[in-house]
Amino acid sequence: MNGILQWGYSVALCAVIITMVEAMLPEGSSKQYAKVGLGLVLLQQMMMPLMDLLHSL
Repeated sequence: MNGILQWGYSVALCAVIITMVEAMLPEGSSKQYAKVGLGLVLLQQMMMPLMDLLHSL
């Protein structure tokens, strides 16, 4: 249970940081690419427990 709670906190913190970074990005086409990259970072953070499980096998 503690591991799930820690995972939830880390995903929430990552989402907050990504939201702040997105708010600071200038408008334009580069913002779209940055949002894709930041979305991939969030996806990676969410998938981290699964990746740890696969590495332990």
